Amino acid sequence: MTWNQKTKSIIIDKDGDQAGVDGPVGASKSIAVLHDKIHDGKAYSTGFLEMERADDASSTLFLSTPSDVYCHITLFGSAGGDAIATFHSGAQASGGTVATITNKNFNSSNTSGVSGQYSPSAVTASGTTVWQGLLPGGSKNQAVGAQGEERDEFILKPSTKYLMKLQNIGGAGKNLSLGCTFYTVDV
Repeated sequence: MTWNQKTKSIIIDKDGDQAGVDGPVGASKSIAVLHDKIHDGKAYSTGFLEMERADDASSTLFLSTPSDVYCHITLFGSAGGDAIATFHSGAQASGGTVATITNKNFNSSNTSGVSGQYSPSAVTASGTTVWQGLLPGGSKNQAVGAQGEERDEFILKPSTKYLMKLQNIGGAGKNLSLGCTFYTVDV
């Protein structure tokens, strides 16, 4: 319960707890949603690095969402030179290395239900491109590298497959890193 002096009311959240108060310390909360989800054990991340990807080669991350949650996701990538980042909905892929999805609260045993693969060996359908961007990091021996993040989150549909892709267009072999951070909300 939170006492509101102006309205002479107490605010209770949906769980019957005092709204806006951090239980362990009793302090008023005013934090970003992602930060709050980390505390709740419902925020996750995954990502990987591939060294010396050839010019025009891509690093890809394939994700499949479960049926019982909405995933609120932000994307990030970095490249040793110019790169094109794309995000696709409705993709189909197989093979690759199983993605490690890490709960950002190491004290929580919650799992996201999201599954994925790093660099799937077969992408049979890219799906619909829903976002595309350029990481301007330079080319050939003039490359200095670039890092980018889509700051606004996407809210992913349950039971849907997604593909993140980072394509090296730097004119020579470059290191690529690709990943995402997300939190879940029950359907």
